[in-house]
Amino acid sequence: MGPHLHRDDIQIKRVNSSSEVRMNRLLKLLKKINLSISNPIPQDQKYEIGFLVLWVGTKCTLRCRDCGNLIPYVAPASFDMDQIISDMNTLLSFCRVNKLQIQGGEPFTNPKIGKLIDRIDNFNIPEIVITTNGTIRLNQQIIKSLKNVKNSNFQMVLSSYECARNKQDEFYSVLVSNHINCLKYDFYQKDGSWVNQGGPETCRNNDDQKTQELYSQCAFKICLSLVNGELFRCGRAKVSSEVFGLQYDSNDYLNIRKIGDAAEGLSEIVKFLNNPHFKEYCRYCLGTEEKIPPAIQLSAASKAVIGK
Repeated sequence: MGPHLHRDDIQIKRVNSSSEVRMNRLLKLLKKINLSISNPIPQDQKYEIGFLVLWVGTKCTLRCRDCGNLIPYVAPASFDMDQIISDMNTLLSFCRVNKLQIQGGEPFTNPKIGKLIDRIDNFNIPEIVITTNGTIRLNQQIIKSLKNVKNSNFQMVLSSYECARNKQDEFYSVLVSNHINCLKYDFYQKDGSWVNQGGPETCRNNDDQKTQELYSQCAFKICLSLVNGELFRCGRAKVSSEVFGLQYDSNDYLNIRKIGDAAEGLSEIVKFLNNPHFKEYCRYCLGTEEKIPPAIQLSAASKAVIGK
């Protein structure tokens, strides 16, 4: 499962670009205003994030060989939902988010996903989507929670896979019959294909210049991802640390649970999101240009090798 993003959506990047232009002015402003827990950051002074991906875990019902986020190659886990909500509230105290995508793995593998759905409206985010592979039958409580969302721009996004067609058809019918908005997603290239970002066999790119060029041209670096309390430039980043044995520093991610209060915390976020240097995980990515068929499932032999 990757970001709900089309090539045509890259204008979201301009939101971040406009924020970059304002960065120095914002940092100067932070030095002048007295912000604290009791005196929160005014809405119009928060940092603007165009697109944020929120992970609820790494469990998935499919084992896609070419998963852009490398999910089949790490241990499956459901993140603590209370902590996820707390992390979102922390980030929203510093930032305005225009679009939020909730995903896994497969988000409906998290047994507490209903708690997050029940709080979607509290986030005050203009557009919110939940991406799913549609392979899990929704219980009545989850359906009720989805129907109760008041955000008019909320929708389910169903990634269309032939390997799960029957379950997906049933899933889609349930949503339609309950008047829950659902979009069938045709992926980044808008033609049903995935892009090859590389798997666990990808070798490290030791050329700094080429890696910087790859990062500068990357369409997915606008897909800021909040994963278990850590903010990355893309979702692939978090899993790459486990798959490739990487050690990250402050250039590569930001721990939302350890940032400072008010002005200090906002300054940390602004500096991290406006750092133009490539990240260590970019060395293990092939970019977004090569098209490949979607959702090819790992063979039984491959699953045995990776222990899944």
